[in-house]
Amino acid sequence: ASAFLLFAESFAGYADKNVFLTDAAHNLDLLTEAADASALFPRVRGSAPAPLAGVTYDAFLASYRAEFGEEARSLSFTANAYDAAWLTLVGATWAALQETGFGGRALARGLRRVTGGVPVTFGADALGVTHDRFRLGEAIDVEGASGALDYDPTLEETSAPVEVWTIRADATGFASQYE
Repeated sequence: ASAFLLFAESFAGYADKNVFLTDAAHNLDLLTEAADASALFPRVRGSAPAPLAGVTYDAFLASYRAEFGEEARSLSFTANAYDAAWLTLVGATWAALQETGFGGRALARGLRRVTGGVPVTFGADALGVTHDRFRLGEAIDVEGASGALDYDPTLEETSAPVEVWTIRADATGFASQYE
């Protein structure tokens, strides 16, 4: 029996519970490695970021493939990590031009200026445009590989579609809906 099934059997009432998993479980290994626990599959749900699309994302995929020889599409949060690195550079650019240091608050003040200004797409020209706008104390409006990074000025967060997935009845893959 699989470790998952042994775990489930060791807790009274566990077999009647629903199971909610994260994006890391959204792969075919779950179906093969936990095949002994397939009776639980109808009660399994999971979430993941919705699949990405668009010109900026396609350019990111091509660049990633050229640099690393791998498909970034199959790796969770790769585009998000790319955007996070860019946002760090954007915050540091603001700090270098408008602040007295590179501390967290200085970078955060730069990140408050990434929505509602001149459009900037993360890629080859992004730092030049960012530098020019930030030197003038102006905002930029960034789009990254993961999509538009429009921060809510009150909540200071972004939003994005989420995929909610289930295991198909024949246990050969996943069915998805997007919210």
